[in-house]
Amino acid sequence: MAPALMEQDVVGLWKWGNPQVGDVVGYIPDEESALSFKRLIAVGPAEIGVGADGGLLVDGVPVQNHGVSSSAFSAPGCGQGELETVVEHWGSSEVEVLPGGTSFTEVTIPAGSVYLLGDNRPASSDSRHVGPISKDRILGVATRVLWARDSCSGSISWERVGLNLR
Repeated sequence: MAPALMEQDVVGLWKWGNPQVGDVVGYIPDEESALSFKRLIAVGPAEIGVGADGGLLVDGVPVQNHGVSSSAFSAPGCGQGELETVVEHWGSSEVEVLPGGTSFTEVTIPAGSVYLLGDNRPASSDSRHVGPISKDRILGVATRVLWARDSCSGSISWERVGLNLR
């Protein structure tokens, strides 16, 4: 879920109410899996499609984005550098994602299901691979980073503590 969530982040999970498009949700992918986090992209009934440019369509409407830009990052391998990102609009939120990975295919999301994508699109196993997810598997909305450690140095990552995920 980088860049929104990083290794060693501890998040608050809000269990009440209905998750909204653009929220980061905590869910159990299947009976053998542990808690995972992905961004809620669409709630069924809905149609996921592919635009002429290969971009994502939700109910025939292209997902708005600001194009590719560069962001500073601290890599999991303890390196520093810049990474190309895309800012997408989900609900009232602007979300920075890593472009690429498996392309989108057309899919119908039935009532009672959702379509989830990881923000780290090249490395994410999400609804592009497993299809729509039952709403019953969602445990809550990740609202804020409560605690964070740098995965390289082990020191507290104060700039991430308190980060709003909504």
